[in-house]
Amino acid sequence: MATLVSTNPAKGFQEIGQVNVSTEAEIIQAVVNAKQAQQAWQELEVQGRIPFFVKFCEIMDARKAELAQMISDEMGKKLSDAQDEVAEVIESVKWLIDNAPEILKPVKVHEDDEGMVTQHREPFGVVAGISAWNYPAGNFRECAMQDLIAGNTVVLKHSEETPLTGVILDEIMKEAGFPTGVC
Repeated sequence: MATLVSTNPAKGFQEIGQVNVSTEAEIIQAVVNAKQAQQAWQELEVQGRIPFFVKFCEIMDARKAELAQMISDEMGKKLSDAQDEVAEVIESVKWLIDNAPEILKPVKVHEDDEGMVTQHREPFGVVAGISAWNYPAGNFRECAMQDLIAGNTVVLKHSEETPLTGVILDEIMKEAGFPTGVC
């Protein structure tokens, strides 16, 4: 199996660790798993999905020092900037928790004597995301969290420049109890 070596650019590209590179078959299986998980995830409705995001925030908060240190190590980013990035992700996911029910609710767009038109926001299904290297936690949020809270499932490729940060984010998602295939 092919591996990807993560290095610290601020320390002469010293090796930090390695991750296995997904095979084509594993990527195809991730898409199949996302398709299989999507309907049940959508049917939870936003109120049923919110507890996963609450748990995500709790776990990320508990692991924020570890996550910020990994971001700093893999990117050569100042630790204080990495800490700010992690804190901003937690706060923005909390914003989603607080605001998604209102944003995603059906909206009456027209009503007259002949009837009513209501706009419903429906998930797309499976969404693919490719995360850039520059804000690995922030880009994870941008590539996944809004889609997930709206009822989509996500297949995400973390940046090859910050794969160990991606491993931590994946662990947080699993620990938060997101169902298999959802992300």
